[in-house]
Amino acid sequence: MPGSAVLQLTLLTVAAAFAFVRMRPAILVFSANHAAVVLGLMHIDEGGRPLRYAYNPQFLFETDTVARALEICLVPTILLACAALVPGPTNPPPRRSLPRIPTPLLVIIGGYLLLIAASSRTIFEASYTSVDQGSSGGLTGGIYPLAWAFVLLAMRERIDAGAIRPSRAFAGVVALLVVLDFSKGSTGLAAGVFVAALLLVYVPGMLRDAAATQPRTSADTSAASEPRATPRQTARVLGIAAVIVVALVTLVVLIRGSRAEMSRVGVVDALAAATETLAADDDVVGIESRANGDQGAVHVLMCAALYDGGISREWRSVWGPFEYTFKPSLLMRWLNLTRSPEAAWELMDYFIHLGGINTFGEFYWNGGFLCLFVMSFLLIGALFWLDVASRWSTVALAMSCAVIPNLVQGYGYGFAQIFRGFSNGALFVLPVLAYLRYVEWERSKKKHALSRPVALAPAK
Repeated sequence: MPGSAVLQLTLLTVAAAFAFVRMRPAILVFSANHAAVVLGLMHIDEGGRPLRYAYNPQFLFETDTVARALEICLVPTILLACAALVPGPTNPPPRRSLPRIPTPLLVIIGGYLLLIAASSRTIFEASYTSVDQGSSGGLTGGIYPLAWAFVLLAMRERIDAGAIRPSRAFAGVVALLVVLDFSKGSTGLAAGVFVAALLLVYVPGMLRDAAATQPRTSADTSAASEPRATPRQTARVLGIAAVIVVALVTLVVLIRGSRAEMSRVGVVDALAAATETLAADDDVVGIESRANGDQGAVHVLMCAALYDGGISREWRSVWGPFEYTFKPSLLMRWLNLTRSPEAAWELMDYFIHLGGINTFGEFYWNGGFLCLFVMSFLLIGALFWLDVASRWSTVALAMSCAVIPNLVQGYGYGFAQIFRGFSNGALFVLPVLAYLRYVEWERSKKKHALSRPVALAPAK
């Protein structure tokens, strides 16, 4: 089993590296998260049940259950490696420019984000998720990532139009994340937005600016061709992005390790304690713990034990997200109605866990290896298409801005959370872009009609 885990970690490391270099953020996020889960399983296999999970039954951590969990993880590992290593088209067609997001819509979104910022206190003032901190749950839900999708699209459109520099746009996104999420102790969605802004907004904008400095030869004068950054310029931009990713990971694990105690013991002492915890390598309390790797590993063990014990969700996780899309929880509370439980909530009927559910463990719980392979293939295939096609397709780019922010927390919160990004993109982002494209077309048609010369009647 250690050999299987090491092989998977090697494949996932290679997949994450290739996904980063090829600017495939969705595959990068999934590969990194999946590697943390495999690492957690490897530590459990070597050291047994971690102390922080002593309330869970011992049979979850037996050798046979861990072996089955590693078999479950192997299926998406292979698919993720293929998705990262398969090359994309060498000469993609040029992408149409994005329609301009109207300023009034951005003002409404800005007001909504201000309400979220004012609805709860920071972790410097109150402990994370405590009563004193307050909650913005009534304002967030599916609307919050949808708002971020439009912010990312607006930043990308203005960068492509030359209205704002990529570094300033990215700095603006980071500043908003600090105010809205990181200062409140929230890291899941914030990390997803951060990665999306980095690889969908900042890096393409920097490469575009670098390519603009290159002299165009006579062979590059066709309207379909676009100047490209040199390998040296690309390496420089990706090197800066890699440093930013390391800084993000460091920030996230420090926040997760100190957010509960920072208001009580102070910033310095809380960060010092978090740093000591990260250096630990016993009982799975190191960096993979702060990245939720051990929690995801335990979720896979739970799902494996349930399905192998004869308890299956019978593919309910496949059609359930469609119900949740048209039965939002906020509306259900207002109307005093109910909906079928999500997999993460149903898991609590059988085990005590710390919230969420591993997506691939959930697939196995729904229908064994058949459901795991079919759903993993469809999901990773869809993410691969978004990553590759967003280079030339406006539709894929818009969907990526809606989907990728949900992936970091979605990987550990189940398929319903990931599906939320796809439904947001299909039901809201794409229709809005289609309408804006129609408005632009109408305006250009009227402008063309006004500029057409009017034939004068001949003089009699």
